[in-house]
Amino acid sequence: SALDLPLVGRFQVDNALMAAALAEATGTVNALDFLPRLTGVRGRMERAATLANGAAIYVDYAHTPDALDRLLTSLRPHTQGKLVVVFGAGGDRDAAGARAIEVRLSSDSDPQARSVAARGFRVWRGTLTLSGAKLLDVRSPGNDNWYTEKVLVSSTNPQLVEFTVRTRGNERAIALMLEGVSAATRVDLNVTSQMSAGPAAGQGAGPTDAVRQTCTAGSLVGGEQVIRRSFGNAVDTISVRLLGPPAERQRSFRYLDTTGQDGDAYAVRVTTSDGGMAWSSPVWVGGRAGQPLKLAGPPATATVSTRARVAAANAATR
Repeated sequence: SALDLPLVGRFQVDNALMAAALAEATGTVNALDFLPRLTGVRGRMERAATLANGAAIYVDYAHTPDALDRLLTSLRPHTQGKLVVVFGAGGDRDAAGARAIEVRLSSDSDPQARSVAARGFRVWRGTLTLSGAKLLDVRSPGNDNWYTEKVLVSSTNPQLVEFTVRTRGNERAIALMLEGVSAATRVDLNVTSQMSAGPAAGQGAGPTDAVRQTCTAGSLVGGEQVIRRSFGNAVDTISVRLLGPPAERQRSFRYLDTTGQDGDAYAVRVTTSDGGMAWSSPVWVGGRAGQPLKLAGPPATATVSTRARVAAANAATR
C-alpha cells in the first residue's frame, strides 16, 4: 500500500521511516498513520510559496557544498523543467556563530640549517585588544619556556591580551575565546617583532618591525587576513581568522595521480593551528604508466581535530 508523506526529499523519507520504526519498537501503535500529518521544520526544505504556473519555491538552510548538493539532488525528482537556485548569505549569521578569533605568527626559517645565514628566533611582543564581544579566555599551546614566553589576559584590562612568543620555522597560535560575537566585533593588533641573535658567530639581533592592524569579525567571514613582512629571502607572517563551532571530525576524499608515472604511496598531512603536524597511514595509488590509475582500497579518511586543516593531500612518501 502507498503512503503519502507531505515532505520533499529522500532524506526526509528516511528520517520519517526511522522515527516511525523507533516509535513502533517502543510501543506506539500504528505509528505509520501519523506520517501523512507530519509538518517539516522551518527553513529545512520548507515549501515557502507556489507560483501561478505551479512551480514550487523551497527555502533551505543549506550553506555548504555538500549540503547544497544533497538539497538539489533531493529536489530534482520533483522538478520537470529547470531547477533554479538562488544562493545567498545571511548577513551577520556566520560571524555570530564564531567562537574565537585566532591570531597566528610564523617566521620563515629552517632550524636545522647549518648555513651561516640561518636565522635565529623571531621574538614577537605585543597586545591584542578586543571590542564588541566578551573575552572569556585566551589559549596558546606550545610555549617552549614559560619564563621567556607568555600569553596572558591583562590584569588591568579584561579585554586586552599581552604576549611574548618566539618562532623559528614554526607557527604559534593565540586564540581569543569569545562570547557575543557579531560582524562588528573587532580586534586591534599591536605587534612588535625582532630577530634574536642568530646561530652564526657575529650574527646579532636584527631590526625591529612594528605592525598595527584592526580586523573585524565581519571582514573575516570570507577568509583570513594575512600580513606578510619580507626580510631578505625570508618572509614572516601574521594571519587572523575566525574559529567557528565544532564541526564533524572526519573528512573523506579521493585522490587520483594523473602524472602518468607508476604507482606510489601517498599520505595525508594534517597541520594544526599551533603548527603541529600529523600524517595518516600511507595509501597506495597503483597502476602503470599509460594505464588508468586505481585507488587501492577505500577512499582515504583522515580524522582530524576540529581546528586542524588538511595541509597537503598528496604528500608523497618517496
